[in-house]
Amino acid sequence: MKIGESNSHYSREQKEQRQIANERLFDYQEMSESPPAVLTGVALIEWERIISTVKQEMPWSENDYQMLVAYCLAVKIMYDAQSDLNERGLILEDGKSNPAVRVQSQAIKDMRLCSQSLAMTLDGRLKVELNKPTKEVDPFEELMQQ
Repeated sequence: MKIGESNSHYSREQKEQRQIANERLFDYQEMSESPPAVLTGVALIEWERIISTVKQEMPWSENDYQMLVAYCLAVKIMYDAQSDLNERGLILEDGKSNPAVRVQSQAIKDMRLCSQSLAMTLDGRLKVELNKPTKEVDPFEELMQQ
């Protein structure tokens, strides 16, 4: 089975319900594209990358704003921890492990959770695509138009 294909068969009523639910996702106040002042450096670059690519296809609302901020901050923390690891290494001079390892690991987990919540993963995007309304061909309607 290819990505995007589904063996599920929905009744006409289920299809209508899914279409209505999908349309309602766009009824919320649209998310602001302006980044908050707290985002700097890599976090700000990530915000701009996401806004210019992903947001246009997602039904994000103002309710999702803080989750995107959290995602961008987690990206910055991951990069900062990697810089520390590059500079000081995994094991510090006193023989203890660098705490940046734990910080980076937690930032990656936070990124994963935020990206799942925002449907930025492959599975999330697939669900969004599968829930987009499709125009069903009605053979009777086609016959009447001829």
